[in-house]
Amino acid sequence: MRGAKLYNTVEITKVEIPVSTETNDQSVWGVVTWEDIDPRTKFFGIFVQGLTNAYRLGANSQGQIVHLQKTLQLNFWRPGDPFNLREGEIRYGIPAYTDPTDLARTLAFYNLPDRVDHLWIYR
Repeated sequence: MRGAKLYNTVEITKVEIPVSTETNDQSVWGVVTWEDIDPRTKFFGIFVQGLTNAYRLGANSQGQIVHLQKTLQLNFWRPGDPFNLREGEIRYGIPAYTDPTDLARTLAFYNLPDRVDHLWIYR
């Protein structure tokens, strides 16, 4: 939303997100930054919780009931090399590989059946 406050990494964790409707957008915007990322990183996902209060009950490996939060998974990749790092080389989504082997390897990394840039999961 144009003109809305952009919260930093610390501030956004303290902001209550109001309910929006089709006619009343009450979205909240924030930015997160990281330092000391391994320069060899090619693919990564960011998991965002707290955007919704949706949940599911599941079971862990010991059969205990666990509370799973609805979580937004955002996928990213970096086409550069570890020697010439530039922030503009971070790309949103999953690369559109034409080689089926490269695509299969990348989908396996993200644990995805198909190429998607983001998805909602419960974790």
